[in-house]
Amino acid sequence: MRIYGCEILPNSNILITIYSEDKVIIEYSDDGRHIRDITVSDKPYDLAVIDTNLIAVSYDDFMEIMSITDNNVHSKVTFDSPCWGISYQNRNNYIRAPRRTKENLE
Repeated sequence: MRIYGCEILPNSNILITIYSEDKVIIEYSDDGRHIRDITVSDKPYDLAVIDTNLIAVSYDDFMEIMSITDNNVHSKVTFDSPCWGISYQNRNNYIRAPRRTKENLE
């Protein structure tokens, strides 16, 4: 199992990206109880919390904004190189990719 990313939700639950064929983000409570597996489009590298219902997830060559309440993808951006990391601040998504450094999806 490869853990690549971790974020804390506003409700104090923890989301962990697992880079595996399972294609899930795992949610745990703040005391370590498994809450659920959130199915995603591909093997996730990293994630960023946008608000109580939205997260940004980076994959090999794309990223998505998705709802964690219904798993709907709201937005998708593809890249011509790997997207290794992501963060969110001041209404901007920042990604780490060899040929691209920032993408504003709002």
